[in-house]
Amino acid sequence: MHPGVPAVAPIVMIVIAVPLGVLWIIALVDVLQRTDAEFPSRLPGSNDRIVWAFFLLLTNGLGSVVYYFMVMRRYPRRRSSAPVCH
Repeated sequence: MHPGVPAVAPIVMIVIAVPLGVLWIIALVDVLQRTDAEFPSRLPGSNDRIVWAFFLLLTNGLGSVVYYFMVMRRYPRRRSSAPVCH
């Protein structure tokens, strides 16, 4: 270890980075699967999906937290009731 850096620092970074990475992937999948009507503005032709996708790609983990609270939590996705074929 480097002098002045506690031995617990890498563990703390992993504990923070892994959940943010998982949330980032979940947010990217969510933004790609939503229809335009499922975003907050709900205006036709507003390009919300593209804007949020670029936002997530540019801001990574912190952007996924913003997306979670502004879109995923406020506007939960409607689940389809289509039967699953096995």
